[in-house]
Amino acid sequence: MGQPHRARWLVAVALLSAAMPLLAVSESSLQGRILDKDGSPLPGVTLVLRNGTLAVAEVGTVSNAKGEYSFRHLPPGAGYRLSASLPLHATVEFTDVTLTSSVATTLDITLRP
Repeated sequence: MGQPHRARWLVAVALLSAAMPLLAVSESSLQGRILDKDGSPLPGVTLVLRNGTLAVAEVGTVSNAKGEYSFRHLPPGAGYRLSASLPLHATVEFTDVTLTSSVATTLDITLRP
């Protein structure tokens, strides 16, 4: 490899290395457990997350056998609304949930009949 090619290669590597933090997408996540009034996990709870301010499309998930749920790869910010529902239980809604960049926010929920 000649000097001009080597110099171009080194400049390209330096530019790409410097730009890597700029290419990293700032993301956050929301996770937690759904429990009944006695503290037992509730599987099959439907969770819906939305944020009109950040133009986040409505996304949903269902709690697993341990009552756990998670939403990943979300833009950080305020104004998230989370609802949790299960037949024969009262629906719970949280408003103005704030997600912080590079942080997994935990929000545990208790559903009552």
